Amino acid sequence: MPKPPKYAPSVHPTAVVAASARIGAGAHVGPYCFVDERVTIGRNAVLHSFVSIYRDARIGDDFFAHSHVVVRERCQIGNRVTLQNGAVVGGDGFGFARQADGRWFKMRQAGVAVVEDDVEIQANACVDRATIGETRVRRGAKVDDLVLVGHACQVGEDTLLCGQVGLAGSTKVGSKCILAGQVGAAGHLEIGDGTVITSQSGVPNDVPAGAVYSGYPAVENKQWLKSVAAANRLPEMQKKVRELEEAVEPVESSYEAFRRRVHPDDIERGDREFREAVREQRFYETEYRAIWPNGEVHWLQARGTFVFDAKGNLVRMFGVTLDFDRVKQAEQHRDHER
Repeated sequence: MPKPPKYAPSVHPTAVVAASARIGAGAHVGPYCFVDERVTIGRNAVLHSFVSIYRDARIGDDFFAHSHVVVRERCQIGNRVTLQNGAVVGGDGFGFARQADGRWFKMRQAGVAVVEDDVEIQANACVDRATIGETRVRRGAKVDDLVLVGHACQVGEDTLLCGQVGLAGSTKVGSKCILAGQVGAAGHLEIGDGTVITSQSGVPNDVPAGAVYSGYPAVENKQWLKSVAAANRLPEMQKKVRELEEAVEPVESSYEAFRRRVHPDDIERGDREFREAVREQRFYETEYRAIWPNGEVHWLQARGTFVFDAKGNLVRMFGVTLDFDRVKQAEQHRDHER
C-alpha cells in the first residue's frame, strides 16, 4: 500500500497569509491558499491549494485540507482532522423567514461550526454554522461525500454519515450510529446511540437507541420488510378481494329474496337455530318452506356458516348453499304434514 504524500514545510509565493495569522511549525501552505486575519493553525498542517481559511478560525495540529476546502469565520477544527476536496465548514445555515409581502428575509447566521478531533469530512460535504449557538461534529465521526449537516445539528462520536445524507436543522445523532446513503432527517429530532438507518430512509420522528430503521416514514426494519413483502402482493390481493365480492353479492341477494318468501313460522325457527349455531360455533343446516305467489310450496335446504354482528343481526354468510326441492303443490304439502 503506497504511503500518503508528504509535503515540505513552506508557504507558496502565491499564498496570501495575513500578518496577524499564527501558523504552527512544519506547516505547508500551497499555491493560492488564503489565510485571513487572526487565524490560528497548529503544527504540521497541510493546506494543499486554493484553500480558504476565514478570519478568527482556530485549527489544531495535523490538519489536512485538500484543494478548494473552506473553513469559515470563527469556526473551530480539532486535531488530526482531514477535509477532502471542496468540503465547507461553517457555511451559512439555511435560515429564511417569509415577510408580509411574500419575500424571504435572510436571518443572520451568528453561530459557529465545531469539528472535533479525528474527524474526516469528504468531498463537497457541508457542515453549516448555527443561527445561534453551534453545529458540532464530535470526535471520530466520518462524513461522506455530498452530506449536509444542517445548522445547529449534533453528530455523535464515531458516527458514520454516508453519501448524500441530509440532516435538517437541530437534528441530534448519537454516538456510533450509521446513517446509510441518502437518509434524510426532518430536523428537530433525536436519533439514539448505536442506531442504524438503512439507505434512502426518511426520518420524521425520534429514533430510539440501538434500533434499525428503514423506509419512509422510517419504521423498525422488520416491520418495513413485512410491509414491502405485503406491498408486492397487493395486485394479487386486490384481484382476490374483487372475486370474493362478486361471489358474495349473488348469495346475499338470493338470501334476501328467500327471506321475503319463507313461511313465517320457519323464519322464527330458523333465526333461533341461526343463533344457536353461531353461539356453539358449529355448521348450520335447516329446511324452510317458501311459498311462491302461485301457491306452490318449495322446500329449501340452507347450510353454511353464518356471522352475526354485536346486536345478533346476520351480517355475512360463508359456504352457503340453498337447494330447492322442486315444485310441490300446497295441497300436497298439507297432506304431507297430516
